[in-house]
Amino acid sequence: MKDVRQQKIKKINQSLIRIFRRALILPSLLWLCLCLAGHLSPDLMKIADFDTGEQRNPAGFPSGFSTDFFSKLEEYYNDRVPFRSILLHAGKELSALIESPYEKGLREKLIHLFYEEQSVPSPENEQTGSGPEDMDAEGIDLSGFFPPVVKNNSVILGRGDWLFLYGERNIDYYLADNLADEEELNNYNNAYTAFYDICRRRGKRLAILLIPDKTQVYDEYMPSYDVRDNYKRVQRLTDFITQTSDVPMAYPLSEMKAAKSEYRVYTKYDTHWNDAGAYIGYQALLKLLGKPLTSISALDITTEKYAQGDLILLANLSPSNYTNDLSYHIHYKPDIRILSESGREKSTTEQGIYRVTSTAENQEKVVLIGDSFRNALLQYACKDFADFTATHWKNLKTPEMDSEIEAADTIILVYVERDEFQLLDNILYITELLGR
Repeated sequence: MKDVRQQKIKKINQSLIRIFRRALILPSLLWLCLCLAGHLSPDLMKIADFDTGEQRNPAGFPSGFSTDFFSKLEEYYNDRVPFRSILLHAGKELSALIESPYEKGLREKLIHLFYEEQSVPSPENEQTGSGPEDMDAEGIDLSGFFPPVVKNNSVILGRGDWLFLYGERNIDYYLADNLADEEELNNYNNAYTAFYDICRRRGKRLAILLIPDKTQVYDEYMPSYDVRDNYKRVQRLTDFITQTSDVPMAYPLSEMKAAKSEYRVYTKYDTHWNDAGAYIGYQALLKLLGKPLTSISALDITTEKYAQGDLILLANLSPSNYTNDLSYHIHYKPDIRILSESGREKSTTEQGIYRVTSTAENQEKVVLIGDSFRNALLQYACKDFADFTATHWKNLKTPEMDSEIEAADTIILVYVERDEFQLLDNILYITELLGR
């Protein structure tokens, strides 16, 4: 009897081993067949191998043997597992299916059930201008306690399915945990003033735009955080520099808050502003440069539903649960014709230099440097400046961009507030470049 039992166990183990081997080999064989078929029909391959929106490059094959060779090899394989795109997409959809009942209805009920006794932040702890209402125009409850939830240590889940960036020190700017002392303010002022002075001596116009983060503009949708001070770091920095010097810079928080009553100026599910918000910021830039302004209400604007965003991907959320957003197409100076254009596709990432010439009356050579927020400004600037160049700050400190800056009549710097340290670094570099 014992031998018979052992034989049965042995057969079961052998069967499990065969099943395991097939589970490992069969997907790879199917993937190989699919790849071969994909050479004949590229559209077929797109069904199984598509962009998952991870916004990163796959891990490369490890070069040379080292102590972490096998961990790097594993990362290389994991990024190329057969049917990886399908598996990731299915995982997100399954997660969305499980979480949907909670996020669509149960979460609000639980919050009211367990937190109804929590105190609502007093007006002095609210953002200036947010004026908490019981309901917004879409019926989202803006009153009462709303517990903070952070996904993947990167994304804050806000009221009404609004998403906000938590990482990249963003939460520190919202909570005012990083206020500058007098010494730091003076150091910034000295650097900005030296930059402005060298630009004037070289005959160059200057404009610096620090863009308010979405958490500052749509603070009414943020969870119930304890904000240290409503007069926050970048507003203080901008006020200090503009009140003690002639440096042309702006932080258009009040303009963005005023505009949001008529337009959504940031996307709900992305950390960036949309075309409407970028236009408000662009008007602040033109004001710094002393150029004529055009109210957004005077323009032809097309609105449509929008359901994308980098914050959905960062939080590993299912896009099917986040579909209630708007996008705008603003028809700005349609009579101005683009004569030549190069580098737009690469420039919209962090690579390349965008150059455009147009029939705009202003013949100044304008160079715009900034972070990813600069992209939405390009469509407007090329209609006002006949010779316009833009790039990401990562392309600075190269001979090509050094030449562009040297030749510029106007230099524009555009950075979101959490990148103000990078802005300072770039200001110091350009100051040194122009002083050579």
